[in-house]
Amino acid sequence: MRALAYAEEYRRLAPGDTATSLVSRMQRRLGAAHSLAKDYTKAYAHYQESAKLEEAIYREKPGALNAANFAVSLSEVGFVLLRLDRVEESLAMVDRSLALRRKLFESDAANTYYRFALSNSLVMKADRLHRLKRVEECGPLLAEADRLAAELKDGGLQRATVSAALAAWEKE
Repeated sequence: MRALAYAEEYRRLAPGDTATSLVSRMQRRLGAAHSLAKDYTKAYAHYQESAKLEEAIYREKPGALNAANFAVSLSEVGFVLLRLDRVEESLAMVDRSLALRRKLFESDAANTYYRFALSNSLVMKADRLHRLKRVEECGPLLAEADRLAAELKDGGLQRATVSAALAAWEKE
């Protein structure tokens, strides 16, 4: 918690994107720590604060790096919402992250990170839809995720993730 206090003091003394980003990273790290400890309520509070800060940075300077950071924050919020069994809200966060990642990918389709992140977001959305019993919507998302992963140099693991999701759902 002291690191967060230091980051917040730095932000108070030298306001701006760099300081705000530092506070966001500290919030994200605390969210991750609470998530590992399975305290998802506390993780949610930290991830939510990180997402608010990243959104403010992105709104002020909507560049690719800021969009990518905001997308990650939204995904993290979506993850803990899922752990808190708030699936509809989790889906909403995944949708927001997916929209940003799709925009990034469309701006630079050769970027491996953008391709992987978009593929991953498509799998996350399919997972949430499946949990909500909206199974008919999952197939096209997983097909797109698999196509994107197939075009990655080392896309085997991502393709295995897509295949595992399909196999698990087919058993139901």
